[in-house]
Amino acid sequence: MLRRNRPTTLVLPLLIATMAVLLVLAGLQYHWVGQVSLGERERREAHLAASAQRLSEDFNRELARAYLTFQMDAATLRDQSWQRYAQRYDGWFATAPYPNMIKAVYLVEVNQIGRVKLSEFDPATKRFDSLAWPYEMIHLRRDFERTYRTIFANSTTVAANVEPVDGQVPALLIPVARPGLLSVQQDLGINADLLFSDLIFPGTFDRCASCPPELFDSPLFAHTIVMLDHEYIVETMLPDLIEHYFPHTGGQEYNIGVIDRADADRLLFGSQPDLTVGHFADADSRLGLFTISYDDLNALILAGDPRLENGENESDRIAIGVLGRPEDEDAFSAVERGQWQLLIQHRDGSLEAAVNRLQSRNLLISFGILILLGISLVMLVLTTRRAQLLAERQIEFASAVSHELRTPLAVICSAGDNLADGLIHEPQQARRYGAVIANEGRRLTEMVDQVLAFAEAHSRQRRNGFHALDPAALLHEVLAMLQHQIRAGGFHVDLEVPPGLPTVHADGPALRRAIQNLLSNAMKYGGDDGWIGVRAAIVAVDRGAELQIAVSDHGAGVDATDLPHLFEPFYRGREATERQIHGSGLGLSLVQDTLIAHGGRVSVESEAGRGSCFRLHLPLPASALPASQQVLPA
Repeated sequence: MLRRNRPTTLVLPLLIATMAVLLVLAGLQYHWVGQVSLGERERREAHLAASAQRLSEDFNRELARAYLTFQMDAATLRDQSWQRYAQRYDGWFATAPYPNMIKAVYLVEVNQIGRVKLSEFDPATKRFDSLAWPYEMIHLRRDFERTYRTIFANSTTVAANVEPVDGQVPALLIPVARPGLLSVQQDLGINADLLFSDLIFPGTFDRCASCPPELFDSPLFAHTIVMLDHEYIVETMLPDLIEHYFPHTGGQEYNIGVIDRADADRLLFGSQPDLTVGHFADADSRLGLFTISYDDLNALILAGDPRLENGENESDRIAIGVLGRPEDEDAFSAVERGQWQLLIQHRDGSLEAAVNRLQSRNLLISFGILILLGISLVMLVLTTRRAQLLAERQIEFASAVSHELRTPLAVICSAGDNLADGLIHEPQQARRYGAVIANEGRRLTEMVDQVLAFAEAHSRQRRNGFHALDPAALLHEVLAMLQHQIRAGGFHVDLEVPPGLPTVHADGPALRRAIQNLLSNAMKYGGDDGWIGVRAAIVAVDRGAELQIAVSDHGAGVDATDLPHLFEPFYRGREATERQIHGSGLGLSLVQDTLIAHGGRVSVESEAGRGSCFRLHLPLPASALPASQQVLPA
């Protein structure tokens, strides 16, 4: 006989070792994911910094290209050679990547007596026409007047400090340059400030009382103001650069915004319409934007950008040499000092939060896979152990069935041989032999029926259909079939069936066999008093009502260790094994299969030394309850 709960000698240590390996892998996975996440964060930070830097450089380089393109030389202003300037203007719109970023071009001139004059370039007439200062440029006029008053007061151009950009308008402020100085600046040893606030006519800054009036009206200083189209920049230029350096993000991975340093509470540009300045409180990247740097100017000069060479000969263009100045005096070199600021923040709140979320997701996936492997391993071990136990039970079943078949067959053969040899002469003795043969034949029939029923239940092929059955008649029929065993065993069946039980929709032969199995077990394992109780009743439950058929006995009861396995196929309890009670271990399994097929269940209550009660639960509609127990719908 198979020993239950036998400790394994190999499976358990192997399972423990495998689980230990999984725990080690989990620790290594945690470390690896952490290292990968750290590398991913560094990679993303570097990529973000590089992309933001290139975006800023491209934007500022376009400003530098416009700065060089629209810078006017002193000869053009002195001779009013507007046609030559018009060629540069037309060349910009023909070759620039973002030509429409230029909205208008103005010329600011200051004469010997400090009068400031404004003119606007007309592309149609190709000339500068005088006009009154527009309202949005009033602050520029004040800045020019203040700068020029300082120059006159100090009699030097070193004090001329006009910023090359204005983020409020926005605009580029470009001083008129003298080609002779600018082309060989590095050899002259002069202060680089002269390059951006140069005299058109050499001379003194002192007022001359005897000078002719026309000299007073001659320009002494001049700037071109390139008005930029703010709407075009925020709707076309910036989105295009963002799409180039942050492909498919425009807002899907990063929120990108631009603010004016002078008005940090106002967002000039946002990659999403619902963005505000508050969304960039913890920006992952902040970079200066909208500035003119020596690096950008030198890059364009050294590259010989053809868009800066639109004249017919060398003297028609501004041939600017390599610009340079000490770092402590370089007002244009640091992009961090730009009028605008580029803000980039990951949509998850920050780049670090996004990487942490990615790390958590990777850890969950990794640990989930390891947990799944562990569960699969445990399930595999349990399934293997269950298959092993089932195989052992099947072997035990085959041995028990062989023994059970051999015993009645031996009795039948022995009785048949005695009858054939003429050893039986008295009729009473012959009847006794006939009873023995009949009893053993019924035992054989029961065992064959059990095996066939088990095979039928597990092949899901039922030969009988469901019909309306009278529970009382069914119980009386089963008792009549077992009357001989009940009488021969000296059992007393206490049958209690209330009148008026409703019919049930059931498979008659299967249900009859289930009740018969319970009664047979009660006769096998019942107590010495030979009492068997059979009860039928209609009981109210949550889902309506059910018919309960209970079979009880006063036997030793079912051992607590056997209860969880009682309805497993081929399982036989400890008492049945010790007392060598004949059986196949299929009866209760068939009872459970039959009740499940009827949408019901089977339950057992057992107490050591007090007996057992097996109860069949068959579902019924709520209308089957007596009127006093029926629950009306709300």
